[in-house]
Parts: sequence; structure tokens; C-alpha cells
Amino acid sequence: WYRSYRGQTTLLQLATAADGGRVFLVDCLRLSRERVRESLHRVLENPWVLKVFHAAGNDVKWLAQEFGIRVSPILDTQVLARSIGFPH
Repeated sequence: WYRSYRGQTTLLQLATAADGGRVFLVDCLRLSRERVRESLHRVLENPWVLKVFHAAGNDVKWLAQEFGIRVSPILDTQVLARSIGFPH
């Protein structure tokens, strides 16, 4: 069991609309950091692929810190909801 007082990326869920939609789960505790980076950086850093998150702040920070992945571009649905006045 891992104990941490800071955030730690343990499981990533990714989905795509391509080819009728697919969902992927990545166990970041089982795979090496290098393997996670190799598997995901091309998509998550691709400027032509929009990444949609909800409350992206910590996710984006941890992906950068733990795997060296700089996610871009991002649409954060939490930020979008606030900007249009959606109630908390």
C-alpha cells in the first residue's frame, strides 16, 4: 500500500471519440514512469488533440511532475462552467 501526503497519479482514465469511442485505463502504480510517458505523451502533448478535463489543475500538475508530460491544449469543464455562471 502506498502512503502519500502529496498527490500521486495512480490511475488514469482516458477516452476517445475516434472509431466509435474507446476507454483506456492506465495503472500508474504498475507501470514504470518511463512506460507511462512513452504511452501517453504523443497524445497528451499533441497540439491538434483537444483534451477535456474536469478540475484539471492537479491532474495537469502531477502529469508534468511525475511523467514530464505537458498537457496541451486543455478544455477544463469546471472552469467553463464557472465562466458561464453554472451554480456550484
